[in-house]
Amino acid sequence: MTTILLRLPSKQGFIYPKPLLHTMAQDWFKLAQMAGIRKGSIIRSYDFMHTNDTYILGEVVEIGPVEGSKGHLAVHIKGIKQVMDGSETPLYGQMYYPFLMHMQDRQFGDQNLGPGIVLARQPLPPICLNYPN
Repeated sequence: MTTILLRLPSKQGFIYPKPLLHTMAQDWFKLAQMAGIRKGSIIRSYDFMHTNDTYILGEVVEIGPVEGSKGHLAVHIKGIKQVMDGSETPLYGQMYYPFLMHMQDRQFGDQNLGPGIVLARQPLPPICLNYPN
């Protein structure tokens, strides 16, 4: 995996240096596995805003390409809630597709906001109940 420094323009018109991990899609999948992100995990996706006060909490239902994304892998999450500046809104299972490359640290000006996708909770292990006959 190679790290390349690029200067990227943000949507707000700022230009900032940001390290981008240019890897094959399979490498992103391995990074997600190493971070513990898998089917059933609960994650926070911060890649929608340049703040840590706004995110979507959701359950991972799949990791794979999204139609029209030119092969980029995404985490398919079933939304649980959206937190925006401290206020919570239920999402009732609406689907979101943050790209795995958003696991990189986010930059806003000179501030490092941390990764755009964060594991909130691992899936619960299956429970086996043995009933007496």
